[in-house]
This record gives sequence, structure tokens and C-alpha cells, in this order.
Amino acid sequence: MRRRQQPFWASLRHARFGAGVCLLFSLLAVLAAPRSEAAGGGLDGYYRETWTTREGLPHNTVDAIAQTPDGYLWVGSWEGVTRYSGHSFRNFDRNSGTHMPDSGVRSLAVDADGALLVGGGRGGLVSLREGEWSPLPSAPALVTSVLRDRGGALWVGTDGAGLMRIDSDGRRQHFAVQIETGGGSVYALLQDSRGRLWVGTSRGLMLLHQEQLRTVALSGENGENGESGERRRVGALALDPGGRLLVGGDHGLQVSTAAIDSLELDTFEFRSRHPQLQDIAVSRLLVGGGGSLWIGSFGSGLFRLQGEQLDQLDSRDGLPNNRILALFEDREGSLWIGTNGGLVRLGDAPFSSLTRRQGLADDFVRSVLELDDGSLLVGSSEGLDRIVAGEVQPSPNLAELRGRPVLSLARSSDGFVAGTYTDGVVRVRGDGRVERIDQQSGLPSNEVRSLLEAPDGSLWIGTTEGLVHWRADGFSLFRTAQGLPSNYVISLHLDAVGMLWVGTKDGLGRLHEGQAETIDLQAVEGVESIFGISAAARGQGLWLATDRGLLYLQRSDGRIGAVGFDAGLPFEKFFQALIDGRGNLWLSGNRGVLRLDAEQARGVALGQEERLPFEHFTEFDGMASAQCNGGSEPAASVRRDGSVWFATAKGLAWIDPGRLANFSQQAPPVVIEAVRADNAELSIRPPLEIAAGTSRIEVDFAGLAFVMPQRVRYRYRLEGFDSDWVERGALRSAVFTNLFPGDYSLRVQAAHPNGPWSEREARLDFSIAALWWQRPLTWLLALALLGLAAWRALRRHLRRDQQTAERLRALVEQRTAALQSQTERLLQADADQSDLLRQLQQQSEDFERQAREDSLTGLGNRRAFDELMAQEFALAGRSEQPLCMALIDLDHFKRVNDQYSHATGDAVLRAIAQQMRSLCREIDTVSRWGGEEFALLLPNTPLSDALLVCERVRSGIERTALDAIRPGLKITVSIGLASHEGHSDHDRMLAQADAALYAAKSAGRNRVAC
Repeated sequence: MRRRQQPFWASLRHARFGAGVCLLFSLLAVLAAPRSEAAGGGLDGYYRETWTTREGLPHNTVDAIAQTPDGYLWVGSWEGVTRYSGHSFRNFDRNSGTHMPDSGVRSLAVDADGALLVGGGRGGLVSLREGEWSPLPSAPALVTSVLRDRGGALWVGTDGAGLMRIDSDGRRQHFAVQIETGGGSVYALLQDSRGRLWVGTSRGLMLLHQEQLRTVALSGENGENGESGERRRVGALALDPGGRLLVGGDHGLQVSTAAIDSLELDTFEFRSRHPQLQDIAVSRLLVGGGGSLWIGSFGSGLFRLQGEQLDQLDSRDGLPNNRILALFEDREGSLWIGTNGGLVRLGDAPFSSLTRRQGLADDFVRSVLELDDGSLLVGSSEGLDRIVAGEVQPSPNLAELRGRPVLSLARSSDGFVAGTYTDGVVRVRGDGRVERIDQQSGLPSNEVRSLLEAPDGSLWIGTTEGLVHWRADGFSLFRTAQGLPSNYVISLHLDAVGMLWVGTKDGLGRLHEGQAETIDLQAVEGVESIFGISAAARGQGLWLATDRGLLYLQRSDGRIGAVGFDAGLPFEKFFQALIDGRGNLWLSGNRGVLRLDAEQARGVALGQEERLPFEHFTEFDGMASAQCNGGSEPAASVRRDGSVWFATAKGLAWIDPGRLANFSQQAPPVVIEAVRADNAELSIRPPLEIAAGTSRIEVDFAGLAFVMPQRVRYRYRLEGFDSDWVERGALRSAVFTNLFPGDYSLRVQAAHPNGPWSEREARLDFSIAALWWQRPLTWLLALALLGLAAWRALRRHLRRDQQTAERLRALVEQRTAALQSQTERLLQADADQSDLLRQLQQQSEDFERQAREDSLTGLGNRRAFDELMAQEFALAGRSEQPLCMALIDLDHFKRVNDQYSHATGDAVLRAIAQQMRSLCREIDTVSRWGGEEFALLLPNTPLSDALLVCERVRSGIERTALDAIRPGLKITVSIGLASHEGHSDHDRMLAQADAALYAAKSAGRNRVAC
């Protein structure tokens, strides 16, 4: 544990304290629960998230944190009180109808009735209950702490004006901390089980006794042990699980020698709680779930005390600032930390990571393997590590590999085998002997990417120059000449019948009884590299992790099917495919880890199902890096305890599938956040009445989860309209158009992946008024009038028919002939008119298409692109979906026109346009911007994914052969990429893309810049 000396708070007047005692929730107590051994015991094993003004906080100094019964998290700062839903912040300052005289907020508390109490600058004191802000009697100075006692009285601590009590009838009473001045500052309030009020003040610890504040001496304040007896301020109070009073301040952390509810005045004694905290200026205390004591400090960061074990977390570990101003534990068990540099969540996540910080030789991990003794081998760019009981331990057997890039690993009958990048194979025997196999021994290459020991003890070695079968009496070499698809071997798998499957960078091969052959993979278009091979359940077939999706090879008939983009997966380059003990299929790739149901994936591969549910894990789920590594094996492993481990660009990422249920068992509370009628926002307080004639109603809602909020899924049901629940996935809104007038009730539920739907659903009751012609009385009257008119018309027609029957019978033949002739003429005229209308419509469509289409390439032109970009930019702003666009310029295109001809240039433009279409995704839009410039719009795409798309376009065009136009002709492109984030309109995003394009060209062309 690191420890630094901390001076006393420097100034009595200018020292600031955060909120006092917060209402604590610990329903899940995730933070206090024992974590897996691999996470280690220190605070750096927790997952950390940080928010600052860049993410939406109004101010980086967070003085107070609280959570209301509806699930919202509230954050107090110098620029107002902010509500956080897990997705976004909404700030309330003095201009937001809060009745606060000043925007600065220093204290937050939630009373027994669920009302949020807010105290701040200029003595401001307000409450929030069921969406209504109400002013409370003001204090004479800045409010530093607030507490509602069991009798309903409100206690208010101030900065410089002592303590104030506000009774339920509005009467006030003032208590001076410094009798001589009538003032003094109060920083913390606590009510014990006997109803006594403890007060942390600028003059030390005090107790309210017989309507007076009495000083309670702490250790060292009575002149004992050489101390001066000076009263030192107290800024934090808490009760430990044994009922002892914890007191934090200038004196460090002290604790009463007995439970305070058993002691009377003048019998209290205190001692130092921990020797290493004596010189720490304590700012905040929180007793968390499981009894862990969290200690905030001024300048030394955060401490956790478990028994006598003290751990520290400070700015060197990722905290934005070492000044801790607020501590709070939410209902999910996460610890929220308010600092001078932002808001921090310290909690649990599905994934954990091991990095150099925990002792790994290097963060760039290439392979991971569990040995028979349960230890874990980790191959990285700086050698080989061994993990035992969650700790990276040195081993004499690994010294041979220290500093050497280790690519591959395999178990052997008496130890293990490691393949390196430059030094061949190192075999470590159980007795400590180390053997080397390299080019001097006969290997075709020292770059070894896969290893496998056969049952007879021989060794299969996959190198970049061929596959070697190494035996005690010699070795055999298999290359393309012997039947393999490529000499570059990446993966190996020995199946139950003794057949060796070989994955290479150019396809799949297999060996049986010494004969090699290449497996035809033409049924799956574009497959090249086979990064990983694993057996399917019950020996039905093989799973192949490739650069074009997950392939399934069925043993019974040799059928091969693919699972990729068409099945709805977010990416399709996979490095490893593993099945855990629960029937889950885990896939690693450059963009994170996917979890699928293995049987469902098999059904998709065989054409029995179309879509495949999946879970996507990234940095948001605890991975230090979502970029998994591949190209050597094993790049991932399933341990005997069921945990799954992945090699990544930043250490080892691991997950216990059994723990995933812990994150899904309790559904998050769900709330209605906003209602808009024809784009006008309405108040959601009942009764909600919507004006007649409203054509569009939008409702925003949110599941208040702070652990993995982006993975919460939603469904709704509009009673009176929907017959069943409507699934919305991760979308947090519902839109209704042209609803009929009447009464409706919208019910919304939320759930974590694979978890139950929330029983406490959000409900919005509203009514839509009717226009005069939509009212039932109007319909009845209109129906009656229509019936009367019809009856009278019928009688009139019957009389007329009777009077004219004879006359019509005489003229029928004459009129029939005339009508027949007229009918023929009208039919002909109608046909002519229809032909003319069709011609005009076709001509109009042709003109419209020509106005929006580039005649040379067939792509949309600049006008069409501008219109689409404006629409997508507006949609991204409303739906909070990412949006990117890119400008693409053909490098040195003028040379093509000058050297060959403009006709050749036109042919090149058409070819490049066609290639761009094929390289982009279905959701992307490619347009010709003008001349040799093209534009690319990437909706619902974050900047990191957009970079991958643009890089694919750039490299694909670079590889495009234009020999059919001109032999040897090659074209490269420069790409400027921009995101909509931070831009008020699409023109600014376009300007950023143009600037990025200029930077790409200035940097040498043939590159992507953003």
C-alpha cells in the first residue's frame, strides 16, 4: 500500500467539504463481494469509469452524490444539481425552475419519504418530490450538509453560520459552533440509534445535548501524550457495523472504543483506527456493502479498509484527482466518487483484465494456455509469464523465454512447449530441462505460430514456411508441394479420429496417415485465413474462426456454412472460437468478444435459421482493450473452472460465464423521461392531455442501470392500441402516429441481457382530445341525417322510376345504341389519356433521377448526398446514434487524364465507383462529390468502426487491378473522416472531413485521416 504525508488543511475559512451523510443502498453489494482470484485483492481490480465536462457534467468538482427511489443518480456541483440516468446528464440550476438562489450545490440527501434535499450557495435549500421543486426555509450561509431526522426535523449545517434546525411547522432554531462568535462551520451530520445528533465541525466533534452543542474530545485533544490539545476540524462521520463511531478529519481516522449507543456523555473514548491514516486529512467516510470502509482524503486519493488491510487508489491508478469530496454506494453496489476532477464509478463488470500493472511482462498478449496443474501460461511480446492463484509469479523455467516474443503455446506430456517469433520452439520439461528446436535443428522458419503434441509424443510445429512433424527419430516437412493450401500455418487441431486439421493464411488443409490435402472452401466467398479450429459439441463437426466469419464444417456430409454479417453479427473477422461448459460459443476479434448459443449458430450455418442473437463485449464491459489478438494460438482458452480467457492488445481479458447471471438477475428500474407531441415537449405530470389533431407522439424512456447501461433492452405496450408487447432492443423511445382520440396507457419495461423484465414498470397515462367531427355525438347525428336523406332519396327515385318506366322502355334501344357508341369513344379517350399520363410520369422520374444521379458512375450526385447527409445528421442528433462521413480523393488522378486520355479517366472513375460500392456496407452511401472526389456517409457508426470501413475502402482500392483499362494502372485514394459529435450542423462535419482529407494528402496520400 502506498502512503504519502498529507499536511493539515491549510485554511479555516477557505477549506471546503462535500456532502455529509448520504442515504446508502446495498441491495446487490457487488463491490464488497469476493472477486475471482485472477482479479487480485487491490483496488485496481475494480472497473473504473470517469465522467467530466467532456461527457456532460456541468462542472468537474463533484461535492455531493445521492440516489432517489426512482433510481436516478444526482450529482451536486458548483453549476447545479445534475440528474444521471446511466445514458445522459440533465442539469438543474437556478434558471431551471428549482427555486435555488444560487447554482452552487454542496449537499444532497434523500429523506425517508423519498424527497431529494438540495443545499447550496447563498443558503439555498430546496426539495424535489415526484418531479416538483419546492423551496425550503433558507439558511444564513452556504449549506454544507443536510439531514432529516426521525422526528421530521431538518438539520442544516452551514459554512460559517453554525447549525440550524427547521421543524416540521417551519420554526427555526440556531446552534452556534463557536459560542464567542455565534458561528462556526458544520461539515457532517449523523443521527445514532438513540436519536442523538453528532456534528462534525470546524472545532472538532460535537454532540447535541439538551439543546446545546457539546464538544466531544478525540484522541490527542486533551493534551495527552504530548499533544497540544488543539481542536481539529471533523469533516466526516459514519457508524461501523459494530455501532462504533468513525470520525474523519485533520486528525486522520479515529473510532470510538465502544458502540456509541451504549455510552453516555463524557464517557466517550476514541483511538486511531489505523496507524497509516494518522497523517491523512480525511474528507469522506462510507461504510459499504459487506462492511468495507471507504475513506476519501484531501490530496491522497481513496482508501479502502477491510479489517486491518488498507488499500489505496489515487491519480496514479486512474483517479482524475486526489481530492475526494463525495462518496456514495448505489443500489447496484457501485461506489461513486466525487473529486475535483470529475465523477468516478468504481464497480464490477463482466470482464476483468490482467496487464503489466499486475506483473505481466508486456500488455501485448499473443497466447494463453492452462496447464494441468491449473496454472496459466501467458505468451506476449516480452516473453512468457506464469499465473498461479491469480498472481504473476517468476519461474526459473521461464527465464529462457524472458524478453523473447512468444507466439504460441501447447501442453506436452511432461511440461509445455512455446513457439517464438524469432527463436523457434522452446520445450520446457517437467524436470526443468529446456530444449530448443530452431532452423539450425531443421525448422524451415523460426517463426512458430501453432504447436500441438500428438498422442505418441511427437510434435506438430506450424511455421510461416511450412508444417513440421518433429519426432525423436527425425522430422517431416509438409508444404504446398505436399498438398497444403499455404506454407504459412496459423492453427492446428487434432480431432477424435486422429485427423490433423491445418489452418493457413490461404485456406484449410488436413493430414491423414501422412497424406495432406486442401479442403475446398469456395462455398464461402472470400475466405482466406483460418485463425482457429475447434471441435463442435458431440463431435458433429468443426468450428473455423476465419477472416470471413465463423465457418461450420459438418463431418457427416462435409457441408460448410458461414455465420457472419448476414446473421446480424457486428463483425466477422474472428481469431478464436471456443465452447464453454454451458453451450456458449465465444468468438474473439479486433472489435471485442461475442457470445452466441452454439446450437443456434450451427442452425444458421446450415441454413436452418436466419438471425442469431448475440452478446457483444467491449471496453464498456470491463475489457482493458477490445482488440483481441490472433494469428497464433491459442489466442483464447477455457479453463477448468469455466472462465474464458482472451489475449488482447492490452493484457489478458477474462470472464466467468457463471457470473454473467449476477448482472442480469435484477431488472433495472425504468422511467419515462420525456413526451413530445408534434415535436413540442409536454410535461409528464398527470393528467396528461394531448391536443386534438396531434399526428405524432414520441415518448423517451430509460432503464436506470449504471453497470452496462448500454446493454439494457426495452419493450413497451400501449394499452388501447397494441395487442402485445413491442420489443425495442436497446432503443429508448417509442413513436406513435395518428392515434385515434381516446384514453391510453403506455407501459414500459426494461431488462438486462438474459434477465427478467422489470416488475416495476414505467406507466404513462394520457388522453387525446377529439376534434368536433371525431366526437361520438357528431357521428350519431351525421349517421341519422345520412339515413333520413337516403330514405327520402330512395322514395323519390322509386316514384320517378314508376312515372318514367314506359317512356324509358320505348327509348331503350335508341339510347342503348347511342350509349354504346359514346362508351367506345370514351374508352378510347381514356386509353389515350392513360398513355399520356404514363409518358409524363416516366419523363418526370427520368428527370428526377438525372437531377440526383451522376451520369458517369451511376452513383448519387452531390445534391443527393447533401440531402441524405442533412437527414442523417438530424436523425443522429435526435436518436443519439453515431454518424460519420468521409471525403475520398483519387490520388494524382490528373496524371491519368494527362498521360492517357479523358476517356481512360472516365473508365477509371466508373471502376473505382463500382469498387467502393462493393467495399462498403449496405447501410453506407457512396456518392460522387465532383471530379475525382467521392463522398461516403456511414450512419449509426462510431468513429472507431468508421475508421475500419475507410481503411477497408482504401486498401481495397489500392489492390484493385485496372489492367482491363490500362495495363499496370493502379490508383490509390486519400480519405478524410469526420464524426458528427461536437458539431451543430452537418456543414461543420463536412468542413472537418475536408480538413482531414487535406491532412491525409499533405501526409503523403494513400491514407485515412480524421
